[in-house]
Amino acid sequence: MPFVAGAYIENQTGEVVQLYRRQMDAIASMGGVPIVFKTARMHNATAQQKASAYQEICRGYSRVLAFELGRMFASNGEIWDEETFRRVMDIPEIKGIKHSSLDRLQELKRLALRDKHRPDFRNLYGK
Repeated sequence: MPFVAGAYIENQTGEVVQLYRRQMDAIASMGGVPIVFKTARMHNATAQQKASAYQEICRGYSRVLAFELGRMFASNGEIWDEETFRRVMDIPEIKGIKHSSLDRLQELKRLALRDKHRPDFRNLYGK
């Protein structure tokens, strides 16, 4: 039975890509789909730097989800700007995103961008 499990590296030492991939390897080896939780270590990166990091993190996996988590839920959370979101949609291994901003207008903007840019991309919302 497929399942989704979080790759979470906050407060761990080491190189970001390697930390994520180690956890994602474990998840994938058990038949799971990894979902990449945010790390505060990437908050100040540019849209291009974030997308490049996610591309490295996800390279070679058949299916990955990303997680936009507002800081009201966790200090390491982040809601991306539109450019970052669009660049992440360009990564073929990332099949969708769980978005938790509690902002319906933001959710509708994400859906419109998805419809225009990559209709097969899954946008997951909920409380």
